[in-house]
Amino acid sequence: MELFGSAETIELVKALYVPEAKMLLPGADTCVGHEAISGILDGIKGSGVTKVEIVVKDCTKAGSDYIIEDGTFNTVKEDGTVTGKNKYLTTWKKDTDGKWRMVYDVFNSVD
Repeated sequence: MELFGSAETIELVKALYVPEAKMLLPGADTCVGHEAISGILDGIKGSGVTKVEIVVKDCTKAGSDYIIEDGTFNTVKEDGTVTGKNKYLTTWKKDTDGKWRMVYDVFNSVD
């Protein structure tokens, strides 16, 4: 996924989260909401990362309105250098408009 190709792409990524979503990163306070998550994305972009390679390992339905997803992802610079190897666990919720959006996004480095 070309995560930081344009400001438009970052807006599309933010739209994948519910407004009150929580992002839990290693060594940091919990980020809550679109503004805080946007700050994290801007920081990742500022570090030179242009692409995120995601591998979904498993998705488990939890009731009718939730899905738990786990997998791995690498952050990659434009020259192809892998800057981070990570694992993640995400909780998706079916929103009132019927679209699936992230409620919790938790990840850790496996470097």
